[in-house]
Amino acid sequence: MKSLRLLALLIAVSVFCRPAGASISTPVPLQVETYASPSGRFQLEVDPTERYGNGEANCKLTENGRVIWSEKLPFTFFEAGVADDGIVAGYGYTHGENGFSFRPGAPGELRAAILDVQGKQRLDERIPRHGSSYPDGGPEPSASGMLMHSDRFTLRIGCAVGGAESEEWRNYRLPAGDKLRDLKLKPPVSAGEACYVEEAAVIPGTPLTLVHWWSRNSEANKTGAIFTVVDHEGNSVWELDKPENLTLATDEESERLQEIEMTQGTLFKTKETGKFELWFAAESQRVLFSIAKEGDKWRVTEISRREQTGAVPEVPRIAPVEAPEPEKLGTFILDAPPLERPVRDIQTFGFDQSGRIGFLRGTDRFVFIDQSGAPVAEVPLTLPEESRCHLAWIAGDRWLVTASGVGHE
Repeated sequence: MKSLRLLALLIAVSVFCRPAGASISTPVPLQVETYASPSGRFQLEVDPTERYGNGEANCKLTENGRVIWSEKLPFTFFEAGVADDGIVAGYGYTHGENGFSFRPGAPGELRAAILDVQGKQRLDERIPRHGSSYPDGGPEPSASGMLMHSDRFTLRIGCAVGGAESEEWRNYRLPAGDKLRDLKLKPPVSAGEACYVEEAAVIPGTPLTLVHWWSRNSEANKTGAIFTVVDHEGNSVWELDKPENLTLATDEESERLQEIEMTQGTLFKTKETGKFELWFAAESQRVLFSIAKEGDKWRVTEISRREQTGAVPEVPRIAPVEAPEPEKLGTFILDAPPLERPVRDIQTFGFDQSGRIGFLRGTDRFVFIDQSGAPVAEVPLTLPEESRCHLAWIAGDRWLVTASGVGHE
């Protein structure tokens, strides 16, 4: 019973852990990436020197096309952001996201960094990584993403295990890079048996963050979403539960909807101050909200709706290749009977002092051949079917054959 309980625990961990960074998969090569500030005034170009970001990177910050600084950094930004004052923040992995590297110290470190507008490094926090807390998992900790408010940079650390799980948010002051208080994001009040953070985004012009929680009710066979707005302390100021947001009439339709959601997400970017947009997937609606402070409370108002069905990403099709018509050279018939060779259906084998080979063919014959494969002797045997057979040379032409049944006596 103890082993069964352990197995049940491992299954529960596998089902309810956060999928991002939860298991080892084929790493995705990093390409040259450009990050723009909200106004578009500043742009950061990150050019990795290693395929999976486990090395240096050539980085360049420009302002309206003019180069402000260009440096080779000792790490590669896996994700980064640029503020409208040219401050750069982001994170990376010294040995790649999956922790693979030919250098010692695997799985390396998770590295958070802040650079000022002149390229001077204001923050370089190195967080050691270790092996997974559960079977087949990737290195921990892993970043779920990042947030960049006007006054702070937040590194989101995904959970390791759990049912209704939150995230750890590590906060740093901008532009100085001072460490602020870390917080554990609290699961929503309506969180069910399985709930984790899938997306998070800054609401422009506010100190607030919009969070999308994936939720699951297995008993009702419903997959949904919980949307919350949290302040800089992680306290929820607004919550909307959509328990059937990814649930349609059939399992097949629901799976297709979830495939779309995984591709495009449910939080749409907007640059308008105090505005955010959500995708009500099951309703095929894109909904725009506004949020404003009234007294000491925040008030959320729905502004508009429009159709948003999403689209399943197309699988690239392989162009058909026309094969040339082969020239017919003639016809012949294979009518000779196959030769029956002595070496076939081998169960076990051994060698004598001269290098000759003895083996059991099936369970009814001992065969003795020389090194060229020519038969020396064949001895019929009567051995129990479905038995484990072993063979050993003793001396001269004597061999020992043993057979034992499978099971307990």
